[in-house]
Amino acid sequence: MRVTYYVVFDPALFLRRKSLHLYALRRHAYVERANLWLPEIGLGLCIWPGTYEGCEAEWIRWCYEDGTPVPTGAERAEQAHARAERLAAQLRALGLEPEE
Repeated sequence: MRVTYYVVFDPALFLRRKSLHLYALRRHAYVERANLWLPEIGLGLCIWPGTYEGCEAEWIRWCYEDGTPVPTGAERAEQAHARAERLAAQLRALGLEPEE
């Protein structure tokens, strides 16, 4: 299919000593990349240990260049809710009711 990149996730380490591999198409062959950064899209891949949809495991996640995972939709909603709560508290401290 000649896709630009492909990823192998091997959490049981059957293949090698690390669990995440990124291969890039170079000419007519795939070559493993030393890093997991994809400059064309401005994102990378990382392994994130945590709970997603009730399942505790190691997951592959998109990340920023500094390694910070890109928030999931649920994480973004949680951050927006927390921000709204902080702003409401600041308004109340000024004597204003946010709902009005």
